[in-house]
Amino acid sequence: MKVFVQERLATICLLVNKNFTCLDFDPFLIGASATPFNKFFNEAVLSDALKRTYDKTGHLTYLNKFSELRNQVIKKIADMQLHS
Repeated sequence: MKVFVQERLATICLLVNKNFTCLDFDPFLIGASATPFNKFFNEAVLSDALKRTYDKTGHLTYLNKFSELRNQVIKKIADMQLHS
């Protein structure tokens, strides 16, 4: 709960203070996380691109494709847990 509140507080501060700006970054330079989710690095990068494009264009196609990809990853994770 503490982390959730901290994340929300940071988001509110960023939204209220227009002096803060966001920078684009190359996700391929960061690399995959050291968690089991690193098996889905390409899907994470693609998901981010789909969400950013939807945010800029408002075209629901990008949001729908993001949802499809998210559901595929959730299914793969569930299947991995069943077989482990």
